[in-house]
Amino acid sequence: AGWLSLLATASAQTPRVGSVLNCTPGTISGSYGYVNSGFIAAVPYAEYGQFAADGKGSFAGSSTVSVGGAIAARVLSGNYTMTAACTGISVFQDSLGNVAHFTFTVDGNGSAIEFVQTDSGTVVSGQAQHLASACDASAFSGPYTYATSGWLAAFGTYVPTADAGRFVTDGKGGFTGKSTFSAAGVVGRRTFSGAYSIKSGCSGTVALTDSVGNAVTLAVSLVNNGQEILFIQTDAGTVASGRARRGQLTSGFPHCRRETTPWF
Repeated sequence: AGWLSLLATASAQTPRVGSVLNCTPGTISGSYGYVNSGFIAAVPYAEYGQFAADGKGSFAGSSTVSVGGAIAARVLSGNYTMTAACTGISVFQDSLGNVAHFTFTVDGNGSAIEFVQTDSGTVVSGQAQHLASACDASAFSGPYTYATSGWLAAFGTYVPTADAGRFVTDGKGGFTGKSTFSAAGVVGRRTFSGAYSIKSGCSGTVALTDSVGNAVTLAVSLVNNGQEILFIQTDAGTVASGRARRGQLTSGFPHCRRETTPWF
């Protein structure tokens, strides 16, 4: 049910003089990426996906979800309505037999949609943004900062985790980074490196290994003109999603990887 997050993204806004908004279904069209997280019936939940809106109140897309560490892929479709004040409701159905309901608000001339699921027993919220206009490996390049939180499923329990750090991509499919993490309150530090691939539709995959023995896989999308990355961890037993933001570009940007100051 938490997978409804996608629908919430389907609105946009056009401001009028005097800051009066005038949204219609036609103000939303094209492709979006989104990510959300929370709980469904007290089970940790995370989702990441993409969808295309037709500008007439309908959309279709696909997503990857983690429900208590069980990873699944799905396709979905639905509809939305919104008021002139750029708030609205949405309903969708997916290929796994779920139906979900959301309320949403559109910000920044339709560039970001904030949403919450309104089905009883769910505590899920998230954000959707326009996908980058064109993508390849070079679109994912430079320094990025990120923070994420989630859960690890182990022996019938859920262990809370959090991670924050920085990484630098080379624009050719490789990256290195450092972070500080907490697993059930036990704090550690790590370095990591890996490889990524980005498709023309601005989605892709990431695989990394770190200095404490972990191997991680992610599904990713580039949004906000390539300035942000949305992602979900796709390893069984994990419930983690989040976003990374491109760092400040400077004259020394190409040499960011030579930085010697610790990132944590």
